[in-house]
Amino acid sequence: MTKSPVQQTSLQLEARPLPEPEATIWCILNILHQGHKKAIKMPDLAECVDLPTRALQDAIRNMRLEYDLPVGSTPARNKPGYFVIMNEEDLEIATRNLWNRGMSDLAVYAALKRNRQVKEQLGQLAIIAGR
Repeated sequence: MTKSPVQQTSLQLEARPLPEPEATIWCILNILHQGHKKAIKMPDLAECVDLPTRALQDAIRNMRLEYDLPVGSTPARNKPGYFVIMNEEDLEIATRNLWNRGMSDLAVYAALKRNRQVKEQLGQLAIIAGR
């Protein structure tokens, strides 16, 4: 009996190992900070992994986008920090924050694009540059 191509194909799904510092960050979050109520403040997490806060933010972004890890964050006005998303409530809190930030950034973008002074300055720069 001949096997179909689907039967003959054996998929090996191997998780890519996390690089450092992402692996250490994930261990800390996954063990100690599951759920938004156990969020760790950014400066505290940065100190734990000996990173500047900007490098920590970059690592968290990489964990979310490249490794699909469920790392949430809460805004500073609530209990601020990072946590592992464990349920729908955690997901709602994490995504609401991202939505609000994104909409705020789009409002600033629109204001700058329609700003007459910015357009005038760009026109003056074009004249100076000889365009």
